[in-house]
Amino acid sequence: MWATLSDNSPLVTAQARGRGLIVLFHVSATPEWSDVPLSGLFVEILRRTLAFAARADGAGEREISGGPFVAQRLLDGYGSLAPAPQDMQPIAPEAFTIAQPSPATPPGLYERAGVSAAIDAVRPDDSFQPLALPSGIARAGLGAVIERPLAGWLFGLAGLMLAIDLLIALLLVGKLPRLPRRASAAAAMVLAGLFVFGGDAHAQNANDPTQTLRLAYVRTGDLAD
Repeated sequence: MWATLSDNSPLVTAQARGRGLIVLFHVSATPEWSDVPLSGLFVEILRRTLAFAARADGAGEREISGGPFVAQRLLDGYGSLAPAPQDMQPIAPEAFTIAQPSPATPPGLYERAGVSAAIDAVRPDDSFQPLALPSGIARAGLGAVIERPLAGWLFGLAGLMLAIDLLIALLLVGKLPRLPRRASAAAAMVLAGLFVFGGDAHAQNANDPTQTLRLAYVRTGDLAD
């Protein structure tokens, strides 16, 4: 008899048969007779009963009060404890005592008949050695990279280019005050340099007169220097 109710009525009984084990639940699967199937205890009893199937030498050849070690929480790749997956196979007691960290026996916390045990990620006699890097490979830490914020410079450059573009557009449509002749010639030279060096050389065609830049002026009779 594995479990009884408060009035000593049997709830779970078991009997060994050869290499097998017969387990009887004296309760229906619906809450018509008892509310045990609705509780988490019922699910835990089923889980622990299925864990007896992992015995290497048969389910009924040892004490029923024992059982294999069932994984509760395992170490992940970042060294943190995480809940064990549902398909994790239990480990027999004789295998657990000599278990080493492996995919079949991952390090973590295990439980057997209410007793917790652990498989350590390293053995007590393990020693850690510094990593020996081959020749030609340098070690760089996180502090070796210096970040330089360029957002301010880039925004400033974008604003300056926008101002220059606006100034050129106003100059071309004649919205700016008339400049002296020498200043006009200097501005024309600047514009010529912008068009020559800023344009796409592959898109220019020397045979097309509209693609050739010419400097000219118009006599207006204005005597301002």
